[in-house]
Amino acid sequence: MGRDRRLRQAGSLDADIRAARSNDFGALLRAAPGLQRVLFNGRTAGRFEARFRGSGLGTIVLPSTSPAHAGMRYSQKLAAWRAALVPRPASVAHQGSAEPSR
Repeated sequence: MGRDRRLRQAGSLDADIRAARSNDFGALLRAAPGLQRVLFNGRTAGRFEARFRGSGLGTIVLPSTSPAHAGMRYSQKLAAWRAALVPRPASVAHQGSAEPSR
């Protein structure tokens, strides 16, 4: 899921996003009926996580790949993303957040 083309964003940072809406969730599920897990790039995207988890999909909110997210070293972000991309059995559900809480 990319950012919705209808959002208003003055700059390139997530903090600059105004009036964000998720893309058409139903269309995504129809287009990818075998979808089992959704990964979110940072907390801003992760705001939509519960919607996907509520549909029975596994979800993981990962650290933002943005260089502006300096709360983690690159090596830590890379390790979290690599671990999340490992195929998992369909029985694995919600994984929660890979980002440290602040």
